[in-house]
Amino acid sequence: MISDTLYNQLDKLIESKGIGLYGIDFLKDDATRILRISIYKKNGITLDDCETISNLISPLLDVELQDEDAYHLEVSSPGVERVLKEPKHFFYSIGENIEIYLFNKQIIRGILKEYCPANQDSDSYIVIDVTDSKNKRYPKGLQSIILRDCKKVKTFFVWNKH
Repeated sequence: MISDTLYNQLDKLIESKGIGLYGIDFLKDDATRILRISIYKKNGITLDDCETISNLISPLLDVELQDEDAYHLEVSSPGVERVLKEPKHFFYSIGENIEIYLFNKQIIRGILKEYCPANQDSDSYIVIDVTDSKNKRYPKGLQSIILRDCKKVKTFFVWNKH
């Protein structure tokens, strides 16, 4: 388990290289524990970025996780199609194609235009330029959608047809 303090230290280290910390997961693959660090950059993550971040954070992890069972460190991109959960995930994805899965099983597709965090007067919501929707409440065009009405929000990739 990663403490908030360690998470914040990793976040600052990674940010110092102009890259964002997207997420941290401890996974188990058979008997092997994997510490997966997902990193993000607007124009994509390269293998060199992964290597740089791995070399940068390894000494800190060696000290902070010395009491943990053995694990393999994996630094990677979160992928072109990724689930958006945290506020920074939405900020990172502005301008990208997203799919919204509503609790009524309908799907809305469009381009994420804005993320508005919750405040004392309103819930967090997104503004999306809807391009595909069978939901009468959210027709094509700019729509505001409250995130608590969404089961899942994820980016999706559109393949160019040639």
